[in-house]
This record gives sequence, structure tokens and C-alpha cells, in this order.
Amino acid sequence: MKKILLVIFLLTVPNLYSQWFARSGMGLNVTNISSLRDYLNDNVAPSNNQVAAFNSAIEFSGEIGYEVKESLQIALDLSYEISSFNYFLTANYFELTYEFLMPSIMAYHLVKGEGYIFRFGGGVGPRFTSVDEKGLVSNRVINYKSSGVGFLLRADGSTKLSQFFYANIGGDIRY
Repeated sequence: MKKILLVIFLLTVPNLYSQWFARSGMGLNVTNISSLRDYLNDNVAPSNNQVAAFNSAIEFSGEIGYEVKESLQIALDLSYEISSFNYFLTANYFELTYEFLMPSIMAYHLVKGEGYIFRFGGGVGPRFTSVDEKGLVSNRVINYKSSGVGFLLRADGSTKLSQFFYANIGGDIRY
């Protein structure tokens, strides 16, 4: 049965409209993690150095997609975000570093023209978090891990720079 399905799949794929898409990137994120902000402000941050509502983080990402038809693309996205907070306390040094690993299955609506592509879509996937905390109770590193489900909305545009090379600018909202 598996062999029959594989043969049917291989015979029908050449008849489908297909186009592969790959993207990699690095950028700065503006994040709002209210529970982390409240924890740091209540337990660590001095009153003259409170954590703001929005903070920056660095993100590395990659995506590979496949156009199922002219205006529909499915893709696998993998993003990794990291940030840290550091405080020099009276007799101690405090550091908190967090990392998010965020894979997502995406679906996009495509708008294409001569030399450009706009993509609008969303996705869902598991989220993995790791937090390292050092210095509040002792100098040893305490590690916390968590996982869950996350959602992603994204819009981006690519403009052609050469025959096979595009510049990509976009934004996303994650929950």
C-alpha cells in the first residue's frame, strides 16, 4: 500500500505547479514578556533600573517553503531567540538569559509581480524555552525549561536583486 501511494505521489508531482523558497535571517526583536518583567522588577531590579515593558532580543531564523499553487505556499519556519538581563547588585552579580526555539508550520497567501513577492500568512508550532538564572540566591546557575504551543502571523516582501537573489523585509507577531 505504501509503495502504491509513493508511485501515485511521484507521478502527480510533476503535473503540479511547484516553486521552492528558502530564507534565512537575523534581526532584532521587540518583545513584551510581562511575567518575566514582573519577576525581575519585583525580585531583582533596583528601583532606579526597572525593566521596561518592551525589550530587545536577537533572533536567528530560517524557512523553507513550497508553492502548492500560484497563490498558496506552505513552509517550515525555525526561529531561535536569545536575550539576557544583567544587574550588578550590592554584593552580587545577577544574570538571567532566556532562549526560545520556535518551529512553525506556515501557510501563506502570495501576491507576485515582476521582481517582487509579498507573502501574508500564519502558522502554529511547539515552543521550547530555556532560562538560566545566576546570582540571586547563589553563584550557581539554575536552569528552567518549559514548552508549549505558539502562534505566528507574518507579512513580508521580497524584491529581486539578481536572477536568484532577493532582499527580504518583513514583520511578524508571535503569541
